Amino acid sequence: MDIYQWTTIELKDTKQLPVTRGCYALLSNEVVLYIGRAKLLWRRLSNLNRHETISKIQSLVNDELMLAYSVDDYDNEKQLILQYRPQYNIEYLTKW
Repeated sequence: MDIYQWTTIELKDTKQLPVTRGCYALLSNEVVLYIGRAKLLWRRLSNLNRHETISKIQSLVNDELMLAYSVDDYDNEKQLILQYRPQYNIEYLTKW
């Protein structure tokens, strides 16, 4: 599972996301900051102001943020978090 091979878009283009389930990652300068999954990618990410963690990251990170997603890795969220250890998934890392 390689997040860097996923489809990548700018945050302003989230309304172009597919209406399907999938896993997503927030990237900054090729560093994975956050990994999540959604039953409907478009619904979860089309309004980033409603996504508490991404809103927080946007306010803290000054670099350009990109969104990577995969419709094939929905069931791999836990493994991806353990593999990449993103700094904004700390609470999830402590559960596993």
